[in-house]
Amino acid sequence: MVISTPMGGFRSSWVKNNANACLTTINAHEHDHHRRRTTTNLEDDETSRKNNKKKKRAPSKSKNHNASLSNASSETTTLRNRGRRHPSPFVLACEYADLMSTTTADQTTASNSQPRVVVRDAPWKGFAAGAMAAVCAGAVTHPIDLLKVRMQLAGIDAAAAPPTNASAGAAAPAAARTLARSQTLTSTFSQIVKNEGMLGLYQGLSGNVLRQTFLIGTRLGSYDAISSIFRDEDGRLAFHGKVACGLLAGALGALVGSPADMVMVRMQADGRLPPELRRNYKNAVDALYTIGKNEGIPALWRGVLPTMNRAMIVAAAQMAFYEQSKQLMIDTKLMNDGVLCHGAASLCAGGAAAICSNPFDVAKTRLQSMKPLADGTMPFRGTFHCMMVTVQSEGMLALYKGLVATWARQAPLNMVRFVMLEKFRNAFKAL
Repeated sequence: MVISTPMGGFRSSWVKNNANACLTTINAHEHDHHRRRTTTNLEDDETSRKNNKKKKRAPSKSKNHNASLSNASSETTTLRNRGRRHPSPFVLACEYADLMSTTTADQTTASNSQPRVVVRDAPWKGFAAGAMAAVCAGAVTHPIDLLKVRMQLAGIDAAAAPPTNASAGAAAPAAARTLARSQTLTSTFSQIVKNEGMLGLYQGLSGNVLRQTFLIGTRLGSYDAISSIFRDEDGRLAFHGKVACGLLAGALGALVGSPADMVMVRMQADGRLPPELRRNYKNAVDALYTIGKNEGIPALWRGVLPTMNRAMIVAAAQMAFYEQSKQLMIDTKLMNDGVLCHGAASLCAGGAAAICSNPFDVAKTRLQSMKPLADGTMPFRGTFHCMMVTVQSEGMLALYKGLVATWARQAPLNMVRFVMLEKFRNAFKAL
């Protein structure tokens, strides 16, 4: 219902601004209408009674004519009075409903014409929060990471060494398999404590801190920056979008942090070598300087492709499964958005990352720690060549060597990392 006259506009404004008065008026109109209708009915009844009496007296033609005129006049007066009544309650209710719908439509159109503004945090906040959370997690889980590296390197010497004769060449794969199977988490821990002491579990800690800062910090920060571009107004992102962002973030993190990753692996593996073959780096900075000086700057990025392969798999599994698990638990009201929810989601992310990345992790570790053979050639040409040689000499399960240690490392690592990441994110949002 559209009201175009000035009087109608005044009535619409009065109805809108005086809703309670409108309801009172409607009730008054109802009462007045009922009173008028009752009075009219009584008058009609009285007139009919008089007319009947006149008919019984056999009135003349002129009297009948006058009675007809009287009835017509009464009906005309009644109709005229009815035309002067205020609008009926139904009309007022229709006007009020139409006015409310028009106002709501105008408000909706105005809100749609002004799109919601999605406020994104500055990129440096994501990188800073990621680096700080990664360092905290790396310091807590460094001993488990050291055990994983030592277990993955078990059997590499027997597998990569050239055979001295035919019988030795045939026996090398069997010896490598025997040595690999004998390396368990408990036996590796016992050997390190026995030969290097308890502090041996923290060998290469400075390299790990450097790796966590550059590699993991870049990965987490770039994931936040990339995913924020594709999120909707509610901050949600589809699972395949999370996987794609994780793959790209993992590649960027590996490219930036590959030198630090090599330093950490070499410092952790140094203790398993004979004293005369150890590199004996003083710290992570000394390792970077020594490698660049003796082997050249490009040597710092040796094994960058397998590092990127593994980092992309780990980042995609970690970030996608963490965010998806957290979102699912919050949406289903299984848990509130808090520390328990973050810890449970990080366990899911750690399991997925461990299963998906372990074969690439084995190849990366062996490529980064390999040394030239007696003829000057390298034992492995690349990631898949390393995997093939490992499977041929040690069996298919060798690609999942250290899986228990990887899981034991990923579980607390992801819990500390993601819980601290959420804390640092909230802290930086206030800045």
